[in-house]
Amino acid sequence: MAGDKQKKKGSHLIAGGTIVRVGVLVLLMAAVLYRPLPEKMTHSTIDKVAMHIIEPVLRLSYYYPSRLCPTAYCMMYWTRGTLNTLSRLIGPMFDWDPNLLMETTHWDGVKVRVYHPRNNATESDGAIIFIHGGGFVLGNTEMYESVTRTMAKMMSTRLFVSIDYRLAPETVFPGGLEDCEKVLEYVIDNGPSMYGVDPRKIVVMGDSAGGNLVAAITQRRRARKAEPKILGQVLLYPLLQMSDLQTYSYRYFRREMDGLAVVGERTASATALFRV
Repeated sequence: MAGDKQKKKGSHLIAGGTIVRVGVLVLLMAAVLYRPLPEKMTHSTIDKVAMHIIEPVLRLSYYYPSRLCPTAYCMMYWTRGTLNTLSRLIGPMFDWDPNLLMETTHWDGVKVRVYHPRNNATESDGAIIFIHGGGFVLGNTEMYESVTRTMAKMMSTRLFVSIDYRLAPETVFPGGLEDCEKVLEYVIDNGPSMYGVDPRKIVVMGDSAGGNLVAAITQRRRARKAEPKILGQVLLYPLLQMSDLQTYSYRYFRREMDGLAVVGERTASATALFRV
């Protein structure tokens, strides 16, 4: 009996010691990885907590390893593969929403993700076309699913489309831009009959490199006096030039976000090379 008690006591001590060591290791890792986030990066407490968890994971999985890459190609493919994998792990689990009908299809040969309200439960007859960012070499509709699904629900337009345009370096410029233009023309030609969209009420939206593509689309249409005119463009932190890395936004990134798992001027410069 005494021997059994000693064994149990010993096992409890080992388990307790293991827990303590793991706890100390976790605290040490948290202390090493912790980086204060810029004050205006998030607004709500929930978003702030989420970013303090997600950002170190991104640093460990893609940011630090990509810095070991000897070439820009290596950096791009590592980042692309890691982010694609992480987006599948943390994105929506189910391809269903109580408020939206969703499908992935191809329009004029271009892959798109389509959202529209169930039973057309909206007073809007407009459409939003979203073009994702990623330095022209990263990103896809799956990676942006959480964002685009949320926007589709909040904006409640008759149609919300996310474009999976072809990326560089596999597709050289202007292949990706032409993909986006094909989808816009498809919505203009087929949106009225398929979804009840008024072709005069189409807004084109994009973030980062997607903002660049949106600006290019609108200017190209204006230059050739294409009709109907786009109702509006929404440029979210758009990448509009690479000739001056001393603008306020670049200096802000360098000052506030250097070393965080966000795209700084080094990564932006490397990925932009693949577009030409």
